[in-house]
Amino acid sequence: MNGSKKVVRARKGTATPQRDAIMKRPVNKAVISFSVTALLALLLVSGCSFPVGPVNRSHPFVQYRVTLKDHDLNIVRVRIDLFGSIGKTMRFVSPHGTWDRSPVPIGITALDREGRALSVTEGEGDWIVEHGGKDFSVYYDVVLTVENRYSPDIKTMLSFIDHDRCRLLGGDLFIMPAEAVSEGVVVDTAIFPGMPVCSAWAGTGTRITVPSIGDLPSTVVVSGNYRLFRRWAGQTELVMAIASSWTFHDEELLEVIERIVTSETALFGSSPHERYLFVCDRNPIKGYRGFNLYGVHFTGSIVLLLDTKLDRSQLFDTPMAIVAHEFFHNWNGETLRPRTDEFLWFTEGVTVYYSYKTLLDANIITPEQHRRNRDLIAKRYMENSYLEAVPIGEAVNSDLGDKDLVNLLYDGGFLAAEALDAHITEITRNRIGLIDILRMMYEEAGGTTYIDEEALTAAVRRLSGHDISGFLHEIIHRPAPSALTGTQQSS
Repeated sequence: MNGSKKVVRARKGTATPQRDAIMKRPVNKAVISFSVTALLALLLVSGCSFPVGPVNRSHPFVQYRVTLKDHDLNIVRVRIDLFGSIGKTMRFVSPHGTWDRSPVPIGITALDREGRALSVTEGEGDWIVEHGGKDFSVYYDVVLTVENRYSPDIKTMLSFIDHDRCRLLGGDLFIMPAEAVSEGVVVDTAIFPGMPVCSAWAGTGTRITVPSIGDLPSTVVVSGNYRLFRRWAGQTELVMAIASSWTFHDEELLEVIERIVTSETALFGSSPHERYLFVCDRNPIKGYRGFNLYGVHFTGSIVLLLDTKLDRSQLFDTPMAIVAHEFFHNWNGETLRPRTDEFLWFTEGVTVYYSYKTLLDANIITPEQHRRNRDLIAKRYMENSYLEAVPIGEAVNSDLGDKDLVNLLYDGGFLAAEALDAHITEITRNRIGLIDILRMMYEEAGGTTYIDEEALTAAVRRLSGHDISGFLHEIIHRPAPSALTGTQQSS
């Protein structure tokens, strides 16, 4: 996911129970994974249902509406309506505690139901509206392409508006009530009048219902000229929204997605969500400074930004690792989340490792293709300019601005996962592998859990009775460790 030697960390805001709840949702920057060696929202909901909890009438009810204000400048207008307000003031916060970026509201104002202006006090990352216990509305504008908001290479890859379609990420658009609000947050997206939306959540037409305020930052909505397909992979419903022209048929890509989802779900026995949407669109960034294939995973939403030159033959080749990578993040990244940046090598490297194994198991690539790709990763790792200076536990770069550092994280992480898998298999005499450890931690989690070096070591000890702490410390904290460079490999 990540590249510059400097570790970029998210800003911290004032803690509140609601803020803490938001920050504990499985939407942190590790989950927003970029398939480097490797948005957005899910299903056209006309008449389908998704279970949301009963509305808590002791809390105010909130709904959002997004409209287009200026197409040329990519400016949208956001309106927030609060009903059943409690107390005299309402504090709104940016979701920047869990994101590398934050919406920048422009011209924020608040009005009561009679249209009278209310006082809005702006702080550092929060806004306090004095509503006097009355229902009210908040209005503001958001520019979707601010120069310093993302690195130059990726700033247009998340939320964007084109002439015929859009994809929008809640974390780019919405400020949120810091106080508790009722479950069932309504979001109405009317960028293209009369065009229905696709989202992970239930709804109809342009309106969806997000289960809780904590799900809002990771909610993705697409609308406009997308071709929609549905398919079941076992008990998992898949929806694909695809745009642009390709040399392959849409159904051919959907078949590959189905095979990958089936194979990876079988590794864990279940998946965190019953329904997923894969959004496929053209990748605007190519060449040395960018990545031809780019993927993003937000809980049940997976975006695949593909090279327009991707041909039919490559649907059965290693480029499809981007699909396997992003879907594997359902378990390693969303359910099992890194406690610190220093454990991103595990989130990304182990995911890269199993994405290629999945392609092999699903007969999407051959053993020869798998071996060739592994050798290319090892070669790139050995030629990396940071090899002798930076251990993989420090290879963190949040804006993808340094491609070598990004590659060190992913390539080194792949080789570390391979070495760790081999080491566990060897010391347990082929009884246990790394996937068994992941499955156990997933089953024990029962939801989101945070993992680090200590938690992984403890999990291996519980399942195998062996201590891998020394081996693990060596591959994480030493530049160019022998287990990764091949100078001393486990069998």
